[in-house]
Amino acid sequence: MAMDKGFRRIVLSLMTLVTISVITVGAYLYFNFKSRSSLPVIVPEDVRSFMHFQTRKMRDESGVKQPAYMDSLIQLIAKAPLFSHVKDPAETGISLYSDIVYFYTKEHSHVIALSLNTEQRFSRLLDTLKKQGILGGQVIKPTYNYAKFVDLPLYVAYKYKAMVLVRPTIESRELALSTDEIESQLAKIFSGKSTGYIIGKSIQSLYDKDCQWLAWKGDRPVGLAYENGKVAAFEGFDEGAQPNLSGAMDVLGSMRLAIRDTSPEKKNALKTQNGIEMLHVYFKDIFDYLSNANYGY
Repeated sequence: MAMDKGFRRIVLSLMTLVTISVITVGAYLYFNFKSRSSLPVIVPEDVRSFMHFQTRKMRDESGVKQPAYMDSLIQLIAKAPLFSHVKDPAETGISLYSDIVYFYTKEHSHVIALSLNTEQRFSRLLDTLKKQGILGGQVIKPTYNYAKFVDLPLYVAYKYKAMVLVRPTIESRELALSTDEIESQLAKIFSGKSTGYIIGKSIQSLYDKDCQWLAWKGDRPVGLAYENGKVAAFEGFDEGAQPNLSGAMDVLGSMRLAIRDTSPEKKNALKTQNGIEMLHVYFKDIFDYLSNANYGY
């Protein structure tokens, strides 16, 4: 399926710019904001799937040990040539230890979002990448700024203390989106409106349960709440979240980037995993993908 292929490809491409800041200081996908993050506000109402990992909240409240492969993942990505010019991650403007939000749009684009400390520093980073021939020049719009990666179907945009990396699955080296098409997608993300996916009662019910890891793909949203090294799994409803371990594992398992290469037996085994095991599985998936030299489209 296009989504599976796109997500596998995007893991490297979308993580590269993210990890310029986060990986090089020893943390990725791991642990931000004590209060609820405002980052998901940018997610449009009509997305096809969604995932939110509240990093600091997990760090402060979970009691969960560092996931397996985390150190290996950090070391692996920090060696990438793209990061060689970055001496101080704070120079990039990306919020260290930031929450991470992933969503798959109605237009069949994968998006990963992180918070920004300053737009000015991030803009300087993009200008540096342009000089290195990695990015094209920035396009300045009223509600967002963006640039396209050279020879890659990948865009970076930022505004409102948020940055996004957008990978349209219908675009390739040979077939590029028109300017109007990509700008239309970015305008929806940076609309500044409070009418997006995140206002739904069912997803809000999971935040009310203090879930640090939330996901949705085509049915009910689910979430995992970690505390004192244990985990509780929930399914979101308008009337309030309800415990549902198998439902949460089904959704999280279906969104794994290695799922399409998993045997039916292992797919069934996913339903018996708990939320701590699933956390480790996600880090292993990313490490395995990158260690197989998947360093680009």
